[in-house]
Amino acid sequence: MNKKPKRWQAFLPDPLVAIQVNSASFTDEGVDTVLDNVQKLAGVNTLYLVAMSWARGTGGRQQPNLPLPDHGVQEYDLDWQGGLDVRRNDLHYRDDTVAPPNRSAEYGDDWDLFEQVVPKARDRSMSLIAWIAESVRADRIFQTPGFWRTLEVDAWGRPTRVPCYRNPSYVNWYAQVIEDWAHNAPVDGIVFAPERPGPLNILMESPSDPNDLDVHGPFGGAISCFCPHCCNAAERKGINIISAQRGYRELIEWNIEVSRGRIPLDGAFVTFWRLLLENPEILAWQRLWSDGQEQFMKSIYGVAKAVRPDIQVGWHLYHNYSLSPFCRASSDYGRWAEFSDFLKLTVYNATGGPRLNSWVKRSCQALFADTSPEKIYPVLMDMMGFDEGPLEGLISEGLSSGYVEREIHRAVKGVAGACAIDAGVDVDIPNNFGVEKEKRSTRDQVREAVKAAFRGGARGVVLSRKYSEMTLDNLAGAGDALGELGLKDES
Repeated sequence: MNKKPKRWQAFLPDPLVAIQVNSASFTDEGVDTVLDNVQKLAGVNTLYLVAMSWARGTGGRQQPNLPLPDHGVQEYDLDWQGGLDVRRNDLHYRDDTVAPPNRSAEYGDDWDLFEQVVPKARDRSMSLIAWIAESVRADRIFQTPGFWRTLEVDAWGRPTRVPCYRNPSYVNWYAQVIEDWAHNAPVDGIVFAPERPGPLNILMESPSDPNDLDVHGPFGGAISCFCPHCCNAAERKGINIISAQRGYRELIEWNIEVSRGRIPLDGAFVTFWRLLLENPEILAWQRLWSDGQEQFMKSIYGVAKAVRPDIQVGWHLYHNYSLSPFCRASSDYGRWAEFSDFLKLTVYNATGGPRLNSWVKRSCQALFADTSPEKIYPVLMDMMGFDEGPLEGLISEGLSSGYVEREIHRAVKGVAGACAIDAGVDVDIPNNFGVEKEKRSTRDQVREAVKAAFRGGARGVVLSRKYSEMTLDNLAGAGDALGELGLKDES
């Protein structure tokens, strides 16, 4: 007897070969040219269409001052601001506490990413997934009328520049988009990209920025959230709100001191641990924040499935879930699989080296301020199950393909078949951590990462972050890998 396929197995290609691509590429080069390139060079059978983003990482052309790729318009879109690249059906936008997402101004009122791309992609037997970048750091999103109603509140009771996952206005803002797309968008799935670590993780992993010590405190007031919605949730769990606020204020002061090299008498780590023992609500509040994020994700999943049970819903999980032991502890792939059809893991190897190097050095200005990056790095390698080269070599060499394989294998084992695992493979993602501007991925790195992802058990790969920053030669590394694995369709 044939087993009934799991809920995610019948709807998207397996193996899946996807690429993230935005409106700038299609309007600059033409839809047919882009589809020809990604299909012929990289064997792409699925498009991640960046339909809603205010973030430069996924939207627009190449970032200003970085090398332009060997295709597309050879100039920067310096005024790009982003937004919604598809038409809204206003029947689905009924919550008037916050105005609906703005249409992007860059491509004209007649541009609709779905209308322009989907028919031609279907003619090529491509699947399509609509991408949403949460973009909480983008200035443009805060110009949305009423968006101020969604904001987190810091430990001093002041609004921040970050929306709260528990705030009904914020939940509804995205739920309306999901409802609209589930009803009307001719796509096979939706992927949402939340890229936030929570308050305790921020303070353990990052030094305070002396240029950011305004009235909102370090990190722009992101040590939160103490809004009424979160405080009500805390009361239901029996968490002492006043103690939690006091604990985070003291922890912020600790972070400020150690990040400036003023180590307490008993050391940075011992003092941190003492603060946790004296204020156990600190840890409880991090868990409360994580629960709020997960409930937000469940809401998105539930709305989409209520409208279209067959639509596939997944999450882009940013790099810290792989590189940071603290973010890893906050993430349980098995639990997330309960409200996911797929998880797209960021396992970038080329840019992962500089990112890991930076994480180690930043953490030595916070939790590990008692020691040096060179001393903590080997310990981290053992704890995380990594097998990489010297710390400084990470900047120029990146991470190995073995890192990709191990992380994907860990995720596949973690979800135990309950959802699909796709590997985010980097192609020419800028390295902003001490690497010369001309440094890119290599074709070999892309090839080996794709092969490693499939060895680790991935359902597929997602070539990232955006076609508009990739060189065609490096993109072809994915096609090389598929050819070596016998997976490339040469028809």
